[in-house]
Amino acid sequence: MDKWTQTYTYIHTHTHTHTHTHTHTHTLTHSHAHTYTHTHTHTHTHTHTHTHTHTHTHTHTHTHTHTHTHTHTHTHTHTHTHTHTHTHTHTHTHTHTHTHTHTHTHTHTHTHTHTHTHTHTHTLGNAGILYPGATPDVQAYLYKCICQPTLTYGLECMSSTAIQMRRLESCTG
Repeated sequence: MDKWTQTYTYIHTHTHTHTHTHTHTHTLTHSHAHTYTHTHTHTHTHTHTHTHTHTHTHTHTHTHTHTHTHTHTHTHTHTHTHTHTHTHTHTHTHTHTHTHTHTHTHTHTHTHTHTHTHTHTHTLGNAGILYPGATPDVQAYLYKCICQPTLTYGLECMSSTAIQMRRLESCTG
């Protein structure tokens, strides 16, 4: 087969997948407190009254010779009152507090996946002269070494003396 008509095809496929995940969390907390207060007051009052009365009576009688009697009475009354009041107050307070807490959590997750596939097809019209009978992937590798050394493989391919000798002959068809 003529070296200019032998064709090899090299296909390179590259797939890139990018996944982005966004998570949003929202938390709402509500607290309700109820306080109940009960107050009981008891008052007791005790009153004690003491009364003391003292009466003093003085009578004076004067008699005249003409049988005239004059009586004079003097009364003195003394009253003493003592009042004692005792008040006792008892207060009882009871407080009850009830707290209710409600928490709501909302989580939103968004996942975005992007896949990119790139296919590159390269047809080699003269690769057969490098290694006749080699598989297409080997022919493609050798072709890139000779004709496109800086495309993928760099200086490593250019260092071969045999490849350099065939470069002009192989890449000008």
